[in-house]
Amino acid sequence: MDELAPVIARAVPAGSGVVPHTENGTLNTGPKAEGDAVDPDLTNAGKVSVTELPTAACLVRRRRSSG
Repeated sequence: MDELAPVIARAVPAGSGVVPHTENGTLNTGPKAEGDAVDPDLTNAGKVSVTELPTAACLVRRRRSSG
């Protein structure tokens, strides 16, 4: 099941308006990374290396302090 998102990202035609994302906050992810494209810091929630498409963005949620 961890491999499903990269498969779908690879199948979506460019310019379709679909914005693929990872479960851990990266918008506009591309297909599974291979070879020189592997970045150990860019993975989906299943720890599968993914690529970024143009206009990719990483979202970070900060916790508020309770004090």
